[in-house]
Parts: sequence; C-alpha cells; structure tokens
Amino acid sequence: MNFGALEIHTDRKVLPIGETISWNEDDGTLRYVLGFSYENGLRLHVIENYYEREHEQEYEETHREVTKSRLLNEFPSLTKVTIGEKEYLSHSAQGSPMRYTDDISLFCEFMREGWSAPEELKYIDWEHLALYSYDIEYGEIPEIDGEVGLVYKKVPKYSFVEWQFLLKIGEPYDCSLESGSKTIPCFINNVYLIDVFEEIEKTYSDPRAREKFSEEQLADMKRRAVEITEQHCPRDMRYVVIEYECNEDISFCFDLTESLDKKIGTASGNSASLVMVTHKTDKSAGEHGLPLKSSVLQTPVAQDITEISVELFYISINEK
Repeated sequence: MNFGALEIHTDRKVLPIGETISWNEDDGTLRYVLGFSYENGLRLHVIENYYEREHEQEYEETHREVTKSRLLNEFPSLTKVTIGEKEYLSHSAQGSPMRYTDDISLFCEFMREGWSAPEELKYIDWEHLALYSYDIEYGEIPEIDGEVGLVYKKVPKYSFVEWQFLLKIGEPYDCSLESGSKTIPCFINNVYLIDVFEEIEKTYSDPRAREKFSEEQLADMKRRAVEITEQHCPRDMRYVVIEYECNEDISFCFDLTESLDKKIGTASGNSASLVMVTHKTDKSAGEHGLPLKSSVLQTPVAQDITEISVELFYISINEK
C-alpha cells in the first residue's frame, strides 16, 4: 500500500448502486453490489465475504497442493448483469481480498457520489472481504431502471478422492464410488496408448484443415506443434488415454501419483502445465448407456507398458 492508492481518477465516472443481492444472517454470506465505474470501459464492482482457507496459508510446493488450492478457490464467474428486462454480458474480471486492494480511491469516488457503507459492511474487517471487478460488454454506464440481478456460472463441487489402483492396457475397470447412501457410477471401458506425433500428423493432414488454412500455414503450425511436443515427450514414449463413462454432470480426473507429488519447478514436473494433450472419443455413449468421456494422463510413459498404477485424484460435479 502507498499514497498512489489514494489518487483520484479524474476521468473515471462512477454510479453507486449499493444493493445487497444476498444476505444470510445464519451463515453470514454476503454479495453486495457497490456499483458501476467507467474509465476506458465499463466495470461492475461487487463486494463479497472472503475467508482464507487453511491450505492457502501453507507453502504450496507440489502439483497436488497447487491444484487443490486452485480448485477450492475458484473465482466466482459472473456471466451477466440484469437490470429490469435488460441484460449486460460480462467477459472478464479481476478480484482479490480487500486488504490487497490497490485502488482505495475507487471507494472515495463512490462516496463522493453519495454512497455510504451499509451497516452489514461497515464493521467487517477487510481481512474478511473481497472486491471483484467485472468487465461489462457495454459502452457506457447504463441507467438503473429496474431491479439489479447477477447471474453467475455455477462452480463445480470438487471431491478429492486420491485413490490409487492398477489399470491394465486394453482392459476395462469399474471405479464406481460410494458416497453416503449413493453410488457414483464410473466405468473405464478402455485404456490405451497414443503416439502423440502420429496424432499431429493426422491433424495436419486432415482434408478439413486444408479448407481453413493454406499449405504453408499448415506446415508452420505442424512444425511448431512438433517442436513443443518434443520438449515434453520423446519419440519413443506414449500417452495413456483412459476412456470412461459416467453421469453427464460428473467428470473424473485421473493422474499419476508421482506427477502430482512432484515439486513445482522441476523440469519434468512442469510438463503438464506447459502443454496439454487431449484426445476425443469416437462415440458419445458407452456400453453402459452413460456419456463417454476421455482423460489423457499428462505424463508420457514407455511404449511397451502393459499396466499402469493411476490415481483417481478428484471428481467434479456440476450442480444444476
């Protein structure tokens, strides 16, 4: 924090709204719409409760810990703002705990326009509040001629299973889970290896690609794809594809335990974060009648392996 944070933006216009969208006295949940600001684009500012989780305070040194922290602290994703019958789309955002806010003048400008902190916010320490600023697709500050509403993309619910088991190449496996009194079905239909360099050849020799790009463009894209891939996967190594079927609103994340437990910063430990290998299934449903999905383990393995120990790291559930 420095005095620059108090500097008034003379070209910035603000429109206070000062409306509590949700407030629950039992658990203290809060989403408070501060208002709009306009300076090289329109933004909506929202204040929410923020409580630092225990794992955020720890030194995160492995991919497992970093992934857990990222998923459990997913940024609330605003998709649109409604004002009466009108809708305004949101396309990007910034957010941080208010103790890190580096633009205190924003609050001064809102106060200058008549805003004052409501009672439910006035005595909450900034340690427990976060400010989210959403970019809105609109050229000016809109008129407030109706009730303000916020529409958010629902954040999946994550459950960390961390269950290790052995898979054999070419064989199925039932990895359904018991959760309370319910069964979460998941059937691995196939486990196989892919040569990612062959996949690159198929991609850039596909006639459909020639309809979109010139031969010169395709050659250049293919060259770059090969160069990037060679940094992470030797020519004699393969990637493991796990084809599985489960409920439409559930996804399973498989990985190698040794990859998850590698420290951030090791050469091999950074591969998955620098390049992501994907593979599509040929069918939409599996033999059990459930949606068919695929997961590619992001660590290359020997091309002659016949079995591999994997970890069901977590499952994500999209709540409707």
